[in-house]
Amino acid sequence: MGEITSYSVLGSPADDDVLVIVDVSDTSMSPAGTTKQIDLLTVRGYTELQGLQFMTGGGTVISTDISGAVSAGYTGLYLDPRYVWDMSGLTFNGIQNFTIESRMNGSIGWTGNIAYNASGYIKTGTGSPADGIKVYAATPGGSTATQGVIFRRCVFVGSNSRAVIHYGGGQRQCGLVDSLVYNTDASSGAYAVCLDSALSDNNSESGIFSFTGGGGLAGAYGALGIGVYDQTQHANDTQFHDLNTAGGTYAIVKDGGGGHTFLSHYDRSNPSAATIWNHGGGRLIFVGGEDENSTGVSHLVDGSACQTILIGRTVTATSNNTTCEVSAGSLIFRDFAGFNAAQTFAVSGTGAVDMWDPSIAGANVTISGTAGTLVLPSQFAGHGSSPVLTSWSGTITRP
Repeated sequence: MGEITSYSVLGSPADDDVLVIVDVSDTSMSPAGTTKQIDLLTVRGYTELQGLQFMTGGGTVISTDISGAVSAGYTGLYLDPRYVWDMSGLTFNGIQNFTIESRMNGSIGWTGNIAYNASGYIKTGTGSPADGIKVYAATPGGSTATQGVIFRRCVFVGSNSRAVIHYGGGQRQCGLVDSLVYNTDASSGAYAVCLDSALSDNNSESGIFSFTGGGGLAGAYGALGIGVYDQTQHANDTQFHDLNTAGGTYAIVKDGGGGHTFLSHYDRSNPSAATIWNHGGGRLIFVGGEDENSTGVSHLVDGSACQTILIGRTVTATSNNTTCEVSAGSLIFRDFAGFNAAQTFAVSGTGAVDMWDPSIAGANVTISGTAGTLVLPSQFAGHGSSPVLTSWSGTITRP
């Protein structure tokens, strides 16, 4: 063996390249330690993770892994993305400021195509629990609070009859960052993520859901359920940044709670019933982005005390001409919402469509129905124009 300086230089090392290391805790070779090999990815894990406990080899992650990491002073776990991990039935209750992180790859593409690395992800369906992972606070506040629990750059895939990840009540500042969550269960009521009070009858606010670096929520039935399993309390006031969704029957369903804001939400999966179903009281607010569904409708609003508000958002018609149905509650447009191609809004019952903003260009929209309320400005301005009213005989108000 020559001197190290006599060997050629490796300019671009790969993760599976091998280094030499001395394990000083193993004295089987000599009292000074035992020479072993270590791959570059493991070294990077220990040097870059900044407080996270590195786990490799795959396998099951259990509650003692969480408590053990906390006791040892770690701020979370880093899961080696080359392996399959199992978090089926894992519960976060009374955990604070803990991160599960990886560099797993998963995304939702055009027409709702879901892609991830099947050799490196987190499964949640072993034993078929209704909820793959539970995050909630049985007793919110103080030392028993559940707060700051974040999944970052992970991919979760499971067949769960309720949710792959269930944020069940009482938690604060918990959520997902740049992660893909996919529920393959197509039965009614199965979602990638549920946000409600089913596990703890306490409200929750200020969730952290950011997908600016990738990921998204996908479900063979639905991607995101808000308040769908509520008790008396609700989940409120959470922002979702750059969320892509893909759903089978629905993408987003809201049955309770309100004040949820979606910034640049997109969905191209064409769920069969509706992309966004606002069924319960409270507000859903969409800023920017686009709605398009060639199979079902883009927006279904049928809750008497609910509002769906679109701000600067485009509604696009393709092969399905009816893009929105409102039978109760309100569908509200603000700030020059665009309507691509000729389309119809079906209004009935006590439903209301509010197009009061005088800058809204409604010429591509036909309002259809005999009951309900249409709100229009007394005068359109700028690019604004009236919707087509030849199929409308319900009430028109001009505040």
